[in-house]
Amino acid sequence: MKYCIVNANLYWKDPLNIILLCLTENEIEEVIEQFHEGVCGGHYAWKETTHKILRVGFYWPKLFA
Repeated sequence: MKYCIVNANLYWKDPLNIILLCLTENEIEEVIEQFHEGVCGGHYAWKETTHKILRVGFYWPKLFA
């Protein structure tokens, strides 16, 4: 299974079997803003930002789109 629900949260298992929290549309906007404009953010290439988001445990289906 690629998806599971734990404590009312949806999780996705990546190809390396790492469990990542699936975010809602509102959460996605907030996370992108924090990784782009926040204290630890910056204007990096999309691949670098995407990998940072994955490293902290977040995922959404259109993350790589």
